[in-house]
Amino acid sequence: MSKKQGQPMMGFTLVELLIAIVIIGIIASLSYPSYIEYLQQARRADAQSNMVEYAALAERIFTINNDYRTATVAAAGLANQADYNYTVVFTPANLNNVATAFTLTATPIGAQVGDRCQTLTINQLGVTGAVDNTNANIANCW
Repeated sequence: MSKKQGQPMMGFTLVELLIAIVIIGIIASLSYPSYIEYLQQARRADAQSNMVEYAALAERIFTINNDYRTATVAAAGLANQADYNYTVVFTPANLNNVATAFTLTATPIGAQVGDRCQTLTINQLGVTGAVDNTNANIANCW
């Protein structure tokens, strides 16, 4: 089709289209890492809430039995399983053949492996911790 005199051109030129694609690519490359970090924080918060729930379950069982070993059995269906982001393990600590302490440890798996807060822990006192890939304690993970 030929353009008539005084009629504006319709559509985009190839250069305009390429500039728009480049701008979209730059915006996407800047926002993607923030999106991944947001997902990792959300998964970490989910694991932390599960760990607090498991710890509360263990405390309820300890109140009844004065021993965390029974909590191991009760929490086995909950804590010792993978939730596709973390593997959570309940470990009672024995003193004089009575489990008077425990540690819950969440180890990242799958997409969560790249998170800066690698292994999360909580014990019977509610003391929380996190270590990175070098086993150094890091703050601001709980």
